[in-house]
Formats: sequence, C-alpha cells, structure tokens
Amino acid sequence: MRTIIILSFLFLLTLCSWSQNKPKKPYYNQQIAKGLIKLDKSYFHYKSIKQNEVKTSIIHFFNNSDDTLELFFKNIPNYISINIEPQISKPQENGTITVVYDASKNIDKNGEIRWGKDYKRIPVFIKGKENQRNARTDFVTLRTFIEEDFSYLSKRELKTAPVIKFDTIVYNFGKIEQGTVVIHDFVFENLGKRDLKIRYAKGC
Repeated sequence: MRTIIILSFLFLLTLCSWSQNKPKKPYYNQQIAKGLIKLDKSYFHYKSIKQNEVKTSIIHFFNNSDDTLELFFKNIPNYISINIEPQISKPQENGTITVVYDASKNIDKNGEIRWGKDYKRIPVFIKGKENQRNARTDFVTLRTFIEEDFSYLSKRELKTAPVIKFDTIVYNFGKIEQGTVVIHDFVFENLGKRDLKIRYAKGC
C-alpha cells in the first residue's frame, strides 16, 4: 500500500513538472484583415527608453485562412525595423513579427536625437488583400518616452551638472470666461555649475 502511495505521489510530481515546463501557446486575441491573420498583441508601451537604447519586441501571428498569405508593412520609420518570419505563411501556420526600436536613429531635422514622447502606428497589410484591411485597427503601435542617458558622466561631472528649480510647478487659473486668454510664467533658475540645455517644452 505504501509503495502505491509513493508511486502515485511521484507520478503527480512528474505531471506537475511537465505541465509547468510545457511552453504556453500564444493567445491570439487580435486580428487583421477581417480575421485572416490573428495576432497575440499589436501594442507596445515602452515606458521609457534611453537615447542610445534598442528595444526588441515579438508578435506571434497565426494564418487563420485556407490560403497562403504574405504580410507586409508600410510607412516604417527609419529607426524601427520589422522582420516577418515566415514572410509568406501557409494556411494554419504560425509565425513571428520582430519589431526593433533603435532610439539612437530617431533623429530630428537638426540632426539631433528626438526627446520625449514618441507614438507610432505602423499599418499592416496582406498582399493581394489590401481592400480587406481595417483602416481603424490594423496597425502595430509603439509608444515610448525617450530619455537622455547620463550614465556615462563621471562623478565630477555629476557634481557640476545643471540643476533646474522652478518657483512653482502648479498654478491654478481659477474660473475664467470662455474666450479669455490667461498667461502665467513659470520662472526657473539653474542651480548647477554647468549650462542647462532644455531639449523641448510641451504643454498638456
């Protein structure tokens, strides 16, 4: 009897271990081209990314049709690269879309790295079935905030770094009549020992 109990216990342990190590199948909760292709995700929110940082994300897709389909993207910014594997998928075949975001290549017209918020919607199509694309939903979307990287600064440089201080960071305009223009200046000073460079300022 004891032997049977021990064997049963070992069997349960083996079963639990196998279920935990078994790779999980992607859950395809999104679709493009009216369900011809299903995706496990299409939205990526990188809360922040350094100016010289690269982030990579993977999308799993499934050919939900009875035809061979070829995915492709349009209007891809030069700082984002997309690789589809396989480029042409067979019916009921799985695949992956690798999205690479390189912040160091996100350059403005002055040749400097863009700072702050970045929001991109990249349209996805199926070759030969462009008319079945849903113009409202068939996108891969990336959202992030580009931050300056200060990790390369020495301790001496950090001690003399610029420090911005505002007289106040909140101002209540109170009740104003429609059409009235109200202006308030937020005054600041640089308490550091080096020049303060403001990359850009943006309102709500």
